[in-house]
Amino acid sequence: MGIKDIISLPREVVELSKGIRSINEEVRHQANFKNQVFSPPANWVWTGEQPVISDISPSVDKATARGLFNRLLELLATCKPDWAGDAEKLKALGEAEFCELIECTINGDMAGFNRIIGTLGIAPEVAGFAFFHTVRPFLKLYSEAVNSAMDTGIWLESFCPVCGGEPAIARVESGDGRRYLKCGNCETEWLFRLLACPRCGNDDHGSLAFLRIEETPGYELHVCESCGGYIKAVNEKNGGDRQAMEDETATVYLDLIAQQKGYRTETGNA
Repeated sequence: MGIKDIISLPREVVELSKGIRSINEEVRHQANFKNQVFSPPANWVWTGEQPVISDISPSVDKATARGLFNRLLELLATCKPDWAGDAEKLKALGEAEFCELIECTINGDMAGFNRIIGTLGIAPEVAGFAFFHTVRPFLKLYSEAVNSAMDTGIWLESFCPVCGGEPAIARVESGDGRRYLKCGNCETEWLFRLLACPRCGNDDHGSLAFLRIEETPGYELHVCESCGGYIKAVNEKNGGDRQAMEDETATVYLDLIAQQKGYRTETGNA
């Protein structure tokens, strides 16, 4: 029995992940979903000094978003019964509150988001989960449109050049071994230094390490002893398949191993 079998995921987690992927795929094929997601001003040129979203916000069709949101809430109530009560409260949100929470989620305004949610008596983790997965397909489409108008090669920051989000996973290229980070929000990939921590920026090689899992050599943890942070990585040089980056449940075992060793994704230095 391998390590991925030993660290088995609860059925509700697997079903929830599958359900979200299925719903997102259906929505992405709707004609109105693809309209006006990215509309740059005339003669707009990305300077590479700040994320694109700072200049141009993605357009979100609110009717499509509300339909997606309601389907996600139904899925949540089924897969996570303890969240059903909050899911019902979220379903009853007024249009103004819904639109404001969508904007807060897209812009990363967690203070504004939590302020609104706090007045409604809804658990922040339930609301955050529902709204994150509602805006994510729009951000992904926004990223696809933006990438044709920018050169991510001039961006070496630890946060996403498109939406400003944090990286969720890394990929070490099979050819020259360059490392790319992948945004957890819009799924943009960008080049980042191999020997530097994407959580705190530490580049002291003595406090950085690659933890390779013997049974899954193509999938590893890049850890930093300075901040205690880590990022999962698919190493194509060692046989890792980048398709694993598309399925969040495929590499959850790496998160569990990292946490067991005392590493975390959110650090005091980040």
